[in-house]
Amino acid sequence: MKLKLNALYAEEQHFQWEVSQEWIKELLQSDVDEGSVEAELYAASGPMDMQVWVHRNDEDVFFRATLTGEIKCMCVRCLEFFGFPVSLELQGIFIMPEHDSYETPDEPFTYFYDGGEIDFSQPVRENIFLEIPQNPSCEMVLDSCVGEPLKAIEEQTSEADEETTIDPRWAALQELKSSLKK
Repeated sequence: MKLKLNALYAEEQHFQWEVSQEWIKELLQSDVDEGSVEAELYAASGPMDMQVWVHRNDEDVFFRATLTGEIKCMCVRCLEFFGFPVSLELQGIFIMPEHDSYETPDEPFTYFYDGGEIDFSQPVRENIFLEIPQNPSCEMVLDSCVGEPLKAIEEQTSEADEETTIDPRWAALQELKSSLKK
């Protein structure tokens, strides 16, 4: 996902890449502590397609891009994986840093390039993390949850509620409640 600066012109040019599944996997694991629950929430489901249109104005490189594909997310309700469609539209500008300073640019959608090439990894990384949900659920893509969310837990809870003994002080109210159900 890199372009040589000397190959870019004032006229808009089109480029296309296949973003590898391995790169996406590394990206998804990059901000996660090893062994944490979050490490299991997302997985790469395959390569993604990236289309880029760029044009150069002296040292500045303007771009717009689309990234399409799918990321597997684990549903926080049923713990089953489902495919989350990713369709991003990116735009921005690559600039040469002033005075060899690589501080974060003040303007959003502004990125630095180093030497003779521009690298689209940072804008892609930022936008993928903004696109994927923090609490993924099957219902975001499907009409209902794939698995049986919390059904086993609810059954265990209802069985435990029936088996618990009632405090003798509440027994009279329990009898009243039972008589009203009949």
